[in-house]
Amino acid sequence: MTKKDLIRLVIKLMGVLALLNSLPALIGQFAFIAGSDDPKLILWPILILITTLALSALLIFCPDSIIRFFRLDKGFDDDQIKLDQLKSEKLISIAVLIIGGMFIVHSLAPLIIELGQKIYASVAEKDPFFPSFENTDNTRLYTNILQVLLGFFLITNYQRMTHFLAKKSTDNESV
Repeated sequence: MTKKDLIRLVIKLMGVLALLNSLPALIGQFAFIAGSDDPKLILWPILILITTLALSALLIFCPDSIIRFFRLDKGFDDDQIKLDQLKSEKLISIAVLIIGGMFIVHSLAPLIIELGQKIYASVAEKDPFFPSFENTDNTRLYTNILQVLLGFFLITNYQRMTHFLAKKSTDNESV
C-alpha cells in the first residue's frame, strides 16, 4: 500500500462519515420546517443538503483530485507503507466498523434519555405527583434512532461497505 492509497482511503472515509452524520441532522431541520408557516424557511436546509451531498460526493468519488490539489502525496521520504500482512480491504473494514461503533456510541445514550423522558411523561400524565415535561417534537428521538440503526447497519454490513469502497478505490486507480 502506498501513502497515496492510504490518503485516498482516509478521504473517502471522511466523505462517508460526513454524509452519514449530516443526514440525520437534516431530518430534524425538515421536521422543524414542516411545522412552520413560512415557505422561505425550506431554502436554507435545501442549500445545506445540496452542499453536503456535493462535498460528500467530492470526497468519496474524487479523492485523487483533492490529493493533487493539496499535494498531499508530496514530501514523503518513502512512498510505501509497510504493513506486513495488512491489506487495504482489512483497513477499510476496520474503519467501517469503527464508524458504525461511533454512531452507536454517540447516539445510544441520548436515545435512552429521550425514551426515558417519553416513558416518564406518559406516567406523569396519569399521576399529578410527577412533574410533566413540555410537549416537544420527537425529532431528536427519531434522529437518535436513525443514527443507532445506521451504526448497526454499518457494523452488520461492513463487508459489503468494504467491497464497495475498495471497488471504487480500484476504479479510481485504473482511470
